[in-house]
Amino acid sequence: MSANKLKFLFVFFIVSAYLFSLVPAYAQTQQVGDDQAGSSGMGDTFDNDSNADDSEVASLPKHDSLSEEDMDTDTVNDEKKTGDEAEEDDNNADSMDVGSVVEEEPDYGQIDESRGRSDDSNGDNVDNIDYDSEVEGETDNRQADESNKLPHPSGSVGGGPALPESKPDLVLDDIYYDGTTYIKVKYCNVGDDSSDSDFLIKLRNEGTTDEFAGNPSYRFSVPAPGECDVTGGFTCALIGVDCGQRVTVSAVIDWEGRVEESDEDNNKLVKTIGAIDVGYEENCNGADCADNLNCKPDLWSAESICCKEDECAGDGKCFAEYACVSRPVKLCYNGGWIDVLDYEVNCVDGIDNDCDGVIDEQDTDCYNSYVCGNGICEESETVSACPRDCSKGKTIIIRNDDIGPWWSVDNAIYVTNFLRNKGIPQTLGIVPITAGGTIQLEQDPKLVSYLKSISTDAKIEIAIHGLNHDYNEFLGISQHAAEEKIRDAKEMIKKSLYVEPVTFIPPYYAYDESTLYAANSQGMNYFSAGWNAIDMGHGFREYPPGLWNIPATTDFYNWGTGSLYSAQEIESSCGNAMDAFETCVIVVHSHLFVDTENNIDPEKIALLAEVLDWVKSKEEQGVELKTIGKHKILPAPPPKKKYIVFRSDDLGPFWSDRSAINITETLRARNVPQVLSVVPANQYNDKLYDDPVISDYLKSIRSDKSIEFALHGYDHSMHEFRDISYAIAMTKVFGGRNILERAIGARPVTFVPPFHEYSDNTLMALSMQKINIISSGYDDFAGGRAFKKDKYGILHLPVTAEFYNWAENRANTAEDIENSCEYALGNYNICIIMLHHHLFKDASGNMDPAKVKVLTDVADWAKDKEAEGSAKIVLLKDIRIDD
Repeated sequence: MSANKLKFLFVFFIVSAYLFSLVPAYAQTQQVGDDQAGSSGMGDTFDNDSNADDSEVASLPKHDSLSEEDMDTDTVNDEKKTGDEAEEDDNNADSMDVGSVVEEEPDYGQIDESRGRSDDSNGDNVDNIDYDSEVEGETDNRQADESNKLPHPSGSVGGGPALPESKPDLVLDDIYYDGTTYIKVKYCNVGDDSSDSDFLIKLRNEGTTDEFAGNPSYRFSVPAPGECDVTGGFTCALIGVDCGQRVTVSAVIDWEGRVEESDEDNNKLVKTIGAIDVGYEENCNGADCADNLNCKPDLWSAESICCKEDECAGDGKCFAEYACVSRPVKLCYNGGWIDVLDYEVNCVDGIDNDCDGVIDEQDTDCYNSYVCGNGICEESETVSACPRDCSKGKTIIIRNDDIGPWWSVDNAIYVTNFLRNKGIPQTLGIVPITAGGTIQLEQDPKLVSYLKSISTDAKIEIAIHGLNHDYNEFLGISQHAAEEKIRDAKEMIKKSLYVEPVTFIPPYYAYDESTLYAANSQGMNYFSAGWNAIDMGHGFREYPPGLWNIPATTDFYNWGTGSLYSAQEIESSCGNAMDAFETCVIVVHSHLFVDTENNIDPEKIALLAEVLDWVKSKEEQGVELKTIGKHKILPAPPPKKKYIVFRSDDLGPFWSDRSAINITETLRARNVPQVLSVVPANQYNDKLYDDPVISDYLKSIRSDKSIEFALHGYDHSMHEFRDISYAIAMTKVFGGRNILERAIGARPVTFVPPFHEYSDNTLMALSMQKINIISSGYDDFAGGRAFKKDKYGILHLPVTAEFYNWAENRANTAEDIENSCEYALGNYNICIIMLHHHLFKDASGNMDPAKVKVLTDVADWAKDKEAEGSAKIVLLKDIRIDD
């Protein structure tokens, strides 16, 4: 036998022996998998009932009227149940008798076990609820036994060798400047696996020890094995660096140790960054610029950097070029050249102003009659080239700040109108989100309607005043974070008011250079902070290019003493600002012109009037009154469809059947669609099908296309769905839905919570039972959920008008209801009118003709709206928010 054959047989023998040793482990693994599949109640989807928990409701009878296709779940298989488990189920059944409430097993899907226990931490014990007779108690034994867990892949299996464990390995590849503002870091995963963990990167200036540990709100993800990624920009100032400056920087990836790596010792990179081939000159006068036409005084140092032409080709070294001495000539911006000034601005100053190597009158670009600084705006001069000579004169601007949703809106409207009535232009600082980040602009229809009505006024500018007006909202954050906030604020204003702001006002005047660049990148043309802008060298100048800084110079309020200044103090401050800067910006806060009860204070308004009269007198003397900028008017979107809904509540077993039928028929006679909110049971354990009067009636109108049946709780008990566990919510929703199906053959898609109270567990249960609409009350407006889909995909359609005034314990008039409905149609495009049939009766229990006439009047009004094409009467299930 040849040597090769012997070698082959030897290898074959070794491999076969090894594989044979793995057979017991493989069998054990298969057994464990089978055990887990049999004991787990958590299927991959909530329709996978073959894995349902044996202790959940089992083998419930199916009603004859329901087909297999209608059933959400199959009958649970009981074959694997142990004696102990069966006994436990019997005990639970003895303590909880729900009768025919649940015709089939509620499907709990993939929900956290802690939310599905019958002994829920909220104290809602399913066993203590007696609905009637047929639901067995839920016991939470779905968790697989710990001993049956599959072994870790890296462990020893059946005597075989340990398998190598795959892990990611994060490394830093590069640190570099990116343009004029950022330092960026390239990082890679050189391991053989990824991870769901995230991490931060810490930057450190090795020269000054300044460091930035990263923003916990913007963590980085582990790349796929063998892949690399680049961070967003770290603002240079975060580690005390002037962008472009030559400096040694270190970076540490995952310094918190959140990612489990195969190698934890290669997470640091130290690198010296910054251009070394940029020439430095003490100044850029005359011939010094002949070969370096793009010299500029550096914005962050006393040195003047001359950047060669080819350094603007996107290499990140030459980050901004300014003209010699003080005026811009060319700007290297985003990898391209911008011509800012291409002629000699002064023919007698001995300086090569446009850096073309020729000085004063020797330069053919020099205009002999053009002398900047002589007080005369000559023919060749422009405002931007020589503002001292060509300024149009002095200017006063009124900046009206802190206008936001539900923020003293009546007072804001009063003060704004007070200025308008005086004929004074004003820039309105709009805060899109208030109340600690819970109320958005679109949720205040009164303010939105008012701002829309004045947005076309030439003397009104709508500006952005931060996103949510947090203290120091824009101070010390990255440019990227600031850009996101400004972008969000702009989009909210655009969406609600159909205007695009061009002016940004940082809250509390708190900002840094990242804020300036962020505002510039988001299309802002003007930036208005406070006196700090002047101290920082930004006041009344264009910086960065394209962004004019117009800071506030005068305030009505003395924030140090907590009181208003006198008229004389305000006028003096404004006059001094005009002398110094030719511009005075006066800040007004409407909520500071109120008394202790938040009502407009006549004395404070008298002070405002006195100052405004002085401002008008200055206008007569030639001072220009203007806004900071002017927002862009956007085309309004096509008008949305407007809907009216009649929601009739409290139809249930033995609950004023005659009035329920009477009111329903009153609307049907006028061909008015209506949503009937049906209560499946009552607190006496009566079910809907136990009351043949109401159940037969509802069954008789089931085919009427103008009728929608909604689920109105289970038994309409007080706080029924407010503080409730997921398990009980599921049982009630599932049981109530089944009763409606059995009694009238209708499966609801809309849920109306009793007393308009519900919880997150309620929403979760509705979602699992494919109920995708909830119609509650006014709390949905305060919570920001009105007319939106929530995280479970459920559309919230709250009531906007009612036939009964619960606060005053009286019936509303038809005019009251119609006015509320008009308001809702104007601001939300939807009016949902709630009525209760039992409130249309008189003291003797008979229908009250006067109350019924209010209903018919409102119904006729709605029909008229429909006839004229201004609204359509629909059912809740017909509403599409995007229409």
